[in-house]
Amino acid sequence: MLKWVKRLLSLAVLVGFIAALGYAFVPQAIPVETGSVKRERLRVAIEEDGKTRIKDRYVVSSPLSGRLRRITLKPGDMVEQGKTLLAVIDAMDPSLLDPRELAQTEARVRAAESAEMKAEANLEMVQAEVDHAQKDHDRKVELFERKAGTKDDIDDAVMKLRTRQQMLRSAKFAVEVARYELDSAK
Repeated sequence: MLKWVKRLLSLAVLVGFIAALGYAFVPQAIPVETGSVKRERLRVAIEEDGKTRIKDRYVVSSPLSGRLRRITLKPGDMVEQGKTLLAVIDAMDPSLLDPRELAQTEARVRAAESAEMKAEANLEMVQAEVDHAQKDHDRKVELFERKAGTKDDIDDAVMKLRTRQQMLRSAKFAVEVARYELDSAK
């Protein structure tokens, strides 16, 4: 009889363990918010930090000191191209510049002159490289026609010539920019 009690007790513990294990794996109900269905406008606000990327960058500056007159336009006023004055700057008399501003202005002019000379020297150097690449190209074409050169030599010479021509174009633009900056500094 004691054996049956032990077996029955073991069986009850085993059934209880299996029932507890089964109950643990039963999915629990998820609390939800309920409401009545209505037709309304959707109102959503997103408040997050973001990053901006500047596509066109402009520098607006004046080479001399001056005073900006108060702007008389109000938000919503109509403006017409070429007719509406948005801002008026009264320049100070250059003879009234204090020594610091005068020194800064002269330094900007000297720096712009140096940049122009550097750009012109670079232009001359690149022009010499283009001339050399052109001669090298012509020489390799002539050798190829005499069966003394290879097609690879001509391809290399063409690539070198095109590269130098693009460098020349870039150097010409650099000279134009340097001249503009010098004019602006003056």
